Amino acid sequence: MGESPERHAHVSNFGASLISKSDPLRKLSQWRSKWNLQAIAVRWARSRRLSFCVFALVSIPLFLSSCGHTRPSEAEIRENFAATIAGEAKTLVPGISFRWCPAGSFTMGTTIESGNEFAVEVTLTQGFWLAETELTQAVWKKVMKTVPWKGQDDVKEGDDFPASFISHDDAVAFCQKLTKTELAAGRLPKGWSFVLPTGAQWEYACRAGTKTDYSFGDDGSSLGEYAWFNDNSLNVGEKYAHRVGQKKPNGWGLSDMHGNISEWCADWEMAKLPGGRDPIEQNQSLRTRVTRGGCWYNPASNCVSANRWGLSPGFKSRASGFRVAAVLSTE
Repeated sequence: MGESPERHAHVSNFGASLISKSDPLRKLSQWRSKWNLQAIAVRWARSRRLSFCVFALVSIPLFLSSCGHTRPSEAEIRENFAATIAGEAKTLVPGISFRWCPAGSFTMGTTIESGNEFAVEVTLTQGFWLAETELTQAVWKKVMKTVPWKGQDDVKEGDDFPASFISHDDAVAFCQKLTKTELAAGRLPKGWSFVLPTGAQWEYACRAGTKTDYSFGDDGSSLGEYAWFNDNSLNVGEKYAHRVGQKKPNGWGLSDMHGNISEWCADWEMAKLPGGRDPIEQNQSLRTRVTRGGCWYNPASNCVSANRWGLSPGFKSRASGFRVAAVLSTE
């Protein structure tokens, strides 16, 4: 049986109506004319940009703070350099641990005049930080980008070995560059600088409150527990400076103050020790700079706390190095 014309027309009209009502293009055209979609899109984009800017301003500082990249305040930097207890340890520079040496008085030199040594009374009016060990090859390379010991005789290479073949002039240049770098990085307080210790500062730190020949007493037979010197280095075929921090430290936690590498100091060498308040010999008419501590090929007698000798500022060898001090300027 066929469909009636009336039913066919009704179905067709219904289908057309259904298609027109569900046609997405037709609806989009109606909405666009009613709501001005282009204007809405522009306003939405602007709001999204504004929201992103607000998000960035708020979240990026928080993210950097959580990562430790925000610059600390001057008060926070100074607080990091504050200390009260002798031997307190802090890593003030990446790769270098320091020990605090408080202000104080001591007898510098030997009690019996011998050569250019004799006893003088010294007062250090300000505390200072001294590196726990001699400067390592790793830190030297990181700061100076050079390898002065490369290819030299009687040298072991490695991050924890002391930097050698360093002249006094080289050591001063290192300290100046380190000071500039740490100031720029926001880790060094204003008024502070990294320097070579004076001879008085070096001996005061080496003694760590003792009055004996060595920081551990007068008995040199125990030196091997605290130092690399000829008996446990040169005389046994180990003709080189050893890794830092392998021997017992002194009472303030400073290692290798006796032996291993001889250490440059700030002073020019003079025949008589300077005494008094914060002594340092700065007479540039003198020809040699002070070195302290003895080294791996020296006998025990050259490694006592009071021992010192002078070398040309440009001298460098398998046993010449240094350790860094951090001081507050008195000017």
